[in-house]
Amino acid sequence: MLFNDTTTAEIVHLDPNTHAVLSRMKVAGPFLRGIARLANDLTVVGNQNHLYVIDLPKQVIVDQIQISEDPQEAIFDIKVLPPSFQPLPERLVP
Repeated sequence: MLFNDTTTAEIVHLDPNTHAVLSRMKVAGPFLRGIARLANDLTVVGNQNHLYVIDLPKQVIVDQIQISEDPQEAIFDIKVLPPSFQPLPERLVP
């Protein structure tokens, strides 16, 4: 089980049965929002207007994606879309 500890800007990995902390990883802070597990041990976490792709077992950030130049933009949640999801119509893409 994973959660964002916004106070410490860390991703916390808990054992779902014992609730013991298995690991903590400092990302960038202080406003971690949204978390999603991907394939190959990768996890994505949001912070303000950036996405961080993290290899949790190795405890390293493997990529950082800025979603906007606007400092007022902020990520609040991350969802992995199912393979059946269709691309947005062109008229909706900026």
